[in-house]
Amino acid sequence: MAHRILGVDVGHRLIKVAVVDKTLRTNSLTAFDMEAVAPPYDSAARSEALARLTSRVSNPDDVVLTGLANASGMTRVLQFPFHDDKSLTESVSFELESHIPVDIEEMTVEHAVMRIGEGEEDESDVLVVAVQNETIGGFLDLTRDAGLEPRRLGLSSLSLPSVINQLPGMAQGTTLLLDIGASGSESTLIEGGRVRDARSLPTGSDSVRQHFANQFKTEGDEEDLLQSHCLLLPPGVEPERPNDQILHHATVAAVAPWIREVRQNIALCQSGGKKRPDRIVLTGGMCRLRGLVDYLEGVLSIEVRTLDLGQLTLSALGEHRDVSDFGAVAVALALQGTELRSVQEVNFRKGDFAYEGD
Repeated sequence: MAHRILGVDVGHRLIKVAVVDKTLRTNSLTAFDMEAVAPPYDSAARSEALARLTSRVSNPDDVVLTGLANASGMTRVLQFPFHDDKSLTESVSFELESHIPVDIEEMTVEHAVMRIGEGEEDESDVLVVAVQNETIGGFLDLTRDAGLEPRRLGLSSLSLPSVINQLPGMAQGTTLLLDIGASGSESTLIEGGRVRDARSLPTGSDSVRQHFANQFKTEGDEEDLLQSHCLLLPPGVEPERPNDQILHHATVAAVAPWIREVRQNIALCQSGGKKRPDRIVLTGGMCRLRGLVDYLEGVLSIEVRTLDLGQLTLSALGEHRDVSDFGAVAVALALQGTELRSVQEVNFRKGDFAYEGD
């Protein structure tokens, strides 16, 4: 008998839900939907948007899986001479105390092995994530107010290999996935079916949009000015018309701070002798910015593409542009309830936050 798994991605401006129908032998992505969060974009507004969305797509017996953004907690990659779960569980909190400015007793700590050491002098890289209990409690209150009780609350970035591994040409090499949200961007480095690095970047589409709008004198609502008037041409190509020159240079100036952060992020990904990513994959609303893919590819000298989740063999959605641009995290979270799930999992629903359903 089939059962439904809901992957719920709670963003700053958009709530996304992907539905996977799971049977004994098959998994099918059967639905995707999203709902805009109303101003002032606070927890109450996100809960109301989630309630509107789930009223359209959820059933009482759905399995609900969701996750926190990297920016929700403090993440550190630490080295250990072992990689078994029991030893790491006993050691990570003690080791983390010297790296964070907050009382460890006020936090829930989880870990995931990034890379297993290959010898006595090659220690294992372990991602250690500490999230304040207040943050976890607030997130669970938000979902409960919307009528949902998540069975698992993970770290969203760790679920992304479950999507990347299913896409043609993506499983090979190293992929840097940049999920461009409204208030910031999430960076996830994936290689060999595992997350090798996960961090947050402070600049998101709201900052880029505001930077663009500030360069012009306008009246009224300017929210979509960037989307409607942006012009990005590949490096070295200059617009011929004066108005196009103004728009091009204004767009370049608006995206420059975000691109600077991406450059710094790539350098961090290469630290310690690691190789440069083979490709950058963009998702999130700003990936629709006209010319961004070609411009970014030119200035960074690296392949840049967007996702096409219609290529997933498990997709039963047909043509669905929204799921490709906005749904990567929601789909990946839903797949965590299947055998296609990522091998790296964390769950902040433990201790006082443990799931008590079923």
